[in-house]
Amino acid sequence: MSRQVKTSTHIVMTMGVLTALLAANVRAEPVPDAPDPFGGDDPFSVLGTKDNKPTPDEPQRAARIKMEGSVFLKSVYNDLNQDSRINPGNRVMQLDRQRQIFETRLTLSQHLDEAQKWRWLFKGFASNASYIDQYGMSNQGGRVDELFVDWKGEGWFANLGKRRIVWGHAQGFNPVNVVVPPRDPTNPSRETEGQPMLWVNRTRGAQALDVIATRNYDRNYASDQNRMGIKLSHAAAKSDYALYYFDGARYRDGRAYERMLGGSFSADVYPGVTVYMEAAHFADNYRNYYDTSGASTVKNNVYWQTVAGSTLNLGGKRSIGVEYYRNDQGYSKAERLNYFQAADLQPPGSLATGIARDYKVTWMNRDYLLMRYQDEWRERYTLDVSALVARDRSHLLRAQGNYAITDYFELRIVLLRNQGTRDTEFGNNTVSNALELWLGANF
Repeated sequence: MSRQVKTSTHIVMTMGVLTALLAANVRAEPVPDAPDPFGGDDPFSVLGTKDNKPTPDEPQRAARIKMEGSVFLKSVYNDLNQDSRINPGNRVMQLDRQRQIFETRLTLSQHLDEAQKWRWLFKGFASNASYIDQYGMSNQGGRVDELFVDWKGEGWFANLGKRRIVWGHAQGFNPVNVVVPPRDPTNPSRETEGQPMLWVNRTRGAQALDVIATRNYDRNYASDQNRMGIKLSHAAAKSDYALYYFDGARYRDGRAYERMLGGSFSADVYPGVTVYMEAAHFADNYRNYYDTSGASTVKNNVYWQTVAGSTLNLGGKRSIGVEYYRNDQGYSKAERLNYFQAADLQPPGSLATGIARDYKVTWMNRDYLLMRYQDEWRERYTLDVSALVARDRSHLLRAQGNYAITDYFELRIVLLRNQGTRDTEFGNNTVSNALELWLGANF
């Protein structure tokens, strides 16, 4: 079956499922102000569902299925970075072959009893876009992101199924957010997916204890071993504190898991002003270093990642934020140069199994500064502008504007610009400029 036929079949099946659901008299509840169920496409943000447990919902019948859906038609225009040492000629992502993208996102949930203690939820998406990852594998655009059942009682909460959760408070970098595997840096959709999880929470007053048992099975990352995490938190009126521990079984090749011990803090220090900090200590690293001849050596050291930031509300829905990120796992200037020189020495066509695996977004440097401005007018227009600057002075600019045509239709424009020299991190991104035009329908 040809690729085009597969894509057409995929779209037809997606529309068929949606049509069947509508034909089955599933009660759809329009949610024009519903947040993006996938957490948006902001490359600076940590994507995924917050770990907020269900709160008392608005009155609704337990048997009613609540449905949120979105259909997007997106056109993408990429200025491929032919100077990139990581992906010369765009051999990994094949972005130039997918410019018109059709996406369907669907969320279904239902309370199973009148008291609303039991609930199930499904989140999934389908897309006609595909990409080649850093392992040389072709990935089709479609998957089940979350599928779980949860229960809440007096001071208790439990969840079983595939789910995404986010630890930490930071806006762009969350060192303590290790439960869900990191995003595939070569995936242009920049999304994570949930993983099998048993999650139990006990809350007494301001204190809460979360215990998680999971298995990392993400298909893009070679690990399928048992993992477990504990979070102990205290939430006051204007501040909260939390301690985190995450560990797991050894990798199948015998390496120890990168055990994490971390903490976070957030406080409203003044009306409209919030400050936050995070710090995480990792027991193992396994980072590849390269010498001037291109030979690699794996070094394993303990390291820290820390974040400090603040947001300021300027009135209404206008705000600015600044965040500093220290990544001890990053390369020094000399080590970055060796890395890029090693990329130059890679034989043609070998990137799928070579140095491209080491490349991760916002990973090459040890210091980053993120600045962000957000605004909204008349509940129809939104603007989000961000600038991320690395220690090597390369930077990434992103601007997004949204216009709500009606309660159900939305236009979006996104501009991305990577700027830097051949010896810098963002200067070697796979694209130097990108323009995305969206037309979305929510139902």
